[in-house]
Amino acid sequence: MGITIYRRLVLWFVFISLLSLGLATLIGIHSIDEIVVKQAQDSVRSDLNTAQEVYNYRMEKVRDSVRFTANIEPIQTALANNDTDVLKYKLKRIMDDGDLDLLVITDAAGRVVVRGQSSNYGDSQADDPLVMRSLAGMTAVSTQIVPRPKLLLEGAHLVEHAHTEFVDTPKAKPTSRTNETAGMMIKAASPIYHNGTLIGVIYGGHLINRNYEIVDRIKSIVYEDEKYENQDIGTATIFHGEWIDRAFVVNEMYITAYHPIYDIDGNIIGMLYVGLLEKPFNDMKHEMITKFAVAILFAVILSIIIAGVLARSISRPTSELARTAKAIADGDLTKRVNIERADEIGELAVSFNWMADVLKKNADDIEEKTAELERMNMELKELDKMKSEFIDIAAHELRTPLTTIKGYLDLSLDGTLGEFTDAQISKLKIMNRNADRLIGLVGDLLNLSEIQSKQLKLTKERSSLKRLVENAAGHAKPLADSRGHNIVVNIPDDIIITCDRGRLVYAMYHLLDDAARYTPEPGTIRVDAGVETDGIHIRVSDTGVGIPENELGNIFMPFYELKDSMQHTTGTTGIGLSIVKGIIEAHGGVIWVESEVGKGTTFHIMLPDG
Repeated sequence: MGITIYRRLVLWFVFISLLSLGLATLIGIHSIDEIVVKQAQDSVRSDLNTAQEVYNYRMEKVRDSVRFTANIEPIQTALANNDTDVLKYKLKRIMDDGDLDLLVITDAAGRVVVRGQSSNYGDSQADDPLVMRSLAGMTAVSTQIVPRPKLLLEGAHLVEHAHTEFVDTPKAKPTSRTNETAGMMIKAASPIYHNGTLIGVIYGGHLINRNYEIVDRIKSIVYEDEKYENQDIGTATIFHGEWIDRAFVVNEMYITAYHPIYDIDGNIIGMLYVGLLEKPFNDMKHEMITKFAVAILFAVILSIIIAGVLARSISRPTSELARTAKAIADGDLTKRVNIERADEIGELAVSFNWMADVLKKNADDIEEKTAELERMNMELKELDKMKSEFIDIAAHELRTPLTTIKGYLDLSLDGTLGEFTDAQISKLKIMNRNADRLIGLVGDLLNLSEIQSKQLKLTKERSSLKRLVENAAGHAKPLADSRGHNIVVNIPDDIIITCDRGRLVYAMYHLLDDAARYTPEPGTIRVDAGVETDGIHIRVSDTGVGIPENELGNIFMPFYELKDSMQHTTGTTGIGLSIVKGIIEAHGGVIWVESEVGKGTTFHIMLPDG
């Protein structure tokens, strides 16, 4: 083996090491603009994040002031008694303390009762997006554009404060408008309750137009009032409309970042802007280029000569390696390199060819396995389809004869078909119970088929959840009573849901029926429900034998039966829980289970509210 490529490179780079700084400078000159710009952009983005925090803090402050005021008991009592003098006095005091430009109370219909900042009242604010949400029981805060007529209702001084004359500046965006009369306002609204009843809404706001408190605070926190050559190093503004990229502020260019300001409905109504003076970065860039310009000139010439000598010794084999690698990447796994050298490149060529051989073998194996997996997957899909079709066909075919059998059994038992002995009647009753069970099983199979084919149809109506569950409990009561169980329904009367009543009664009945079957005699079965943030939470709990942890993930699978470890025989078919799950999910809900062996099981259902 001759001199290695490593030694060759070391020897050559000894000669060019003194020129490395110049070469690095060459690269730096091409990269310097990007680096400086990126540094400036990263800095201004960081500044924008801080500015957003300041703006969000102001919004939270307005929201907290309004929400706090809504919870003041004297204000609640005064509104309930329509004592406007007390309300107006307290609103003025709170406006002064909370730095609010307006504070208004409406009745439960959204009609203004009193304004702290003006004598106007009686107008309706029910169409205001924030007031609408508070009338529904929520506290809301957002930035709003308030047109001049609405500002006039809130107070003439607000109209005057919002009015802004436009001043032309160099490079300003052309516009036919000469002034701005609408007000940009941080506004919050909160419901007012008295003895648990919503009696009105309070809303308040902080007018941003020509109010430099937020902007000055941003500049103070972010830029600390720093200057560069008698120019502000940074600037911040809040304005209407949409802007991007760099900005010309008075007579200087600033590197800028903008964040949209949204109203409560998600519409962009303005921008939060921060800008960083561009001149310091340009000066830094020019200074760096000037310092390295002379060194670059000589470094480039010498580096090209030396790099050319090195390139000749390694470019040819590496080019062949690159071409072969590209051919293999394009799918030609038969391609190989033809390099015979007694150095690392020669060893690399041998290793490369060996790698290509292994890659081709693996590719062939993968292709073969993929084809086999695709074939097996098609077979599984076909089997699953055949199973579903069989269940559907069998269920439909069984329904008619079962209905006929059931009819004749009913006629036999009620005496229509003649008299039977007591022994015959006993047998007929057994046959009738089994016919009912088979009809129920056929119904379950049809429900399962509809769920699996995603064809479960729902007829939704507004229903009382408590009455719905009590209906299901009534169906489960015979079995529960026969085993000595007590069913407790603890659901508030005012929970109303939109659902397919029959489907949901079936789901709740099945859970109660399972609870009765899997609970040792005697036991307690509870159904509790409440309204939570994510929806209506229903819990069906029992004091039964529980489900082993390793089986919890399987109980919603069709035809799955609990193992012998349960030491309990129920006579179920194993498809009920899968149907329950399908019904709950068809309503847009979710179901999950918690259980502990020997202590009991709780099924949780979360349904959409309303």
